[in-house]
This record gives sequence, C-alpha cells and structure tokens, in this order.
Amino acid sequence: MQTHPTQAAASALITLPTPGQPWPGRPAELYAGVVHAPTVQAWALLLPTDLLRALPDQPWGRTGQRIDGADSVFDGHANTQAMAAAGNPLAAAIQALPGGCYLPSPLEATLLFATLSERIGSGKVIWTSRQSSASYAWYCYFTLGSQFHDLKSHEGSAVAVRRLMLQSFSASAEVL
Repeated sequence: MQTHPTQAAASALITLPTPGQPWPGRPAELYAGVVHAPTVQAWALLLPTDLLRALPDQPWGRTGQRIDGADSVFDGHANTQAMAAAGNPLAAAIQALPGGCYLPSPLEATLLFATLSERIGSGKVIWTSRQSSASYAWYCYFTLGSQFHDLKSHEGSAVAVRRLMLQSFSASAEVL
C-alpha cells in the first residue's frame, strides 16, 4: 500500500500522547487534548499534577469589577493575562506558579473534565478564567462537567494549566 505524501508528512511532525498520559519528557504534566480556537491556533493543553492542590478555596475576584478581555470561551491564557493586568489576585497567584501557568477557559475546563476528571476529583468546583458580568464568573463542576456562574467573591478551587502551541495548519489542507 502506498502512503499518501500528506499523510506521511503529517505523521512525521508530531505524535500526540493519549489524553491522560504524561507529555513526553514532562512526567508531571498530563496531556488533556488539543484546543483549537477560532483564530486557527491550536495548542496541547497540559495539567501540571504537581500543582493540582496549589490554590484551593480562592475567590475569582472582586464582585462588581468588570475586567476587559476576560471573556473568551476558548483562550484561558488571554483571559488570565487580562485578569492579571487588572490587578486580579487569583490571576497573579496562578501566574506566579512556575512554567507559564494560567486558569483554564470554559472550553479548556470541559476538556479537563472529559479527559482528566479523576485526577482533579469528582465534586470539585474549579474556576474558569471567563467572567460572565461584573459580578459573576464561570466555574466547572467536576461531578457532571456542568458549568455555571457564581459570584466572583465566592470561593472555589483554581487549577493551573499550561499550553504548548502546535504548528498552525490550514483548514484547506487535504483531509485523508
């Protein structure tokens, strides 16, 4: 059987681990899956297991403070940067962790629930980096994977994630 050139080139670029497995060369970071934002950027989402319990019982922020730029459903990194720029203590604490950590977006939290919920823990409530208004922010409930919003001043757990950017690809590439 002849291998199609596009297929051979694609397989030579990268082999992703199975979700839930350690990222190659990073045994303390579990691969959750690929996140693809509408900007045609894609990244591998990683959960640093050594930081899982680093920030329990944290408020998202101050009730009544709207943060410009913390509204993305997809991009937790951009949301966390906006939060930190606005002086948000939770974002500052996450960014102080080693290795470029940030709060997951709602999409990233859903991916964590789908692939790594047993590592995070059933019944856990984790903040996402997305606010829904000046007074509310989104969280993910790790029993059902449901997402709701709650007052920013209420306490929940914060889970740090990291990303590895993947090479851009074209939506017009041949599909095999």
